[in-house]
Amino acid sequence: MAESCCSGRWYWRICRGIDDREVCPDRPYKSVSAERTFDDDLKDPDRLASELTRIAGYAWDRIERASVSGRTVTLKVKFADFEIITRSKSFGTLIGRDEFETAGQALLAALHPLPKGIRLLGLGLHNLSEGEAEEPRQLGLAI
Repeated sequence: MAESCCSGRWYWRICRGIDDREVCPDRPYKSVSAERTFDDDLKDPDRLASELTRIAGYAWDRIERASVSGRTVTLKVKFADFEIITRSKSFGTLIGRDEFETAGQALLAALHPLPKGIRLLGLGLHNLSEGEAEEPRQLGLAI
């Protein structure tokens, strides 16, 4: 009985924005992304590709500021009717800016022809590691 009383008190406080827990702002990133909502729904492949290039630039700026690199690119699409889909591509190694944008463009191109207009596009990097992307290196075997 005492446990449900404590739970009730906790929910009462939380739903009113009362939370005395310490804020931990230095948690590791799980992903870094950027997205844009459009004033008009877009269907034109060239316009969408151009917008995705801009979004990739914003996202990559955030990735560099966070000093992370990653292996999975995720495209987020919200259609005019607010249906949301995501598409991802993973790589065996950490990727750079060119691979990031190229993978995003390929994921977007695979959606054409579009069934309906796109309201929002987003592009993100997941499976993160701290530090810069580095050249892959050949591992040796001790024989």
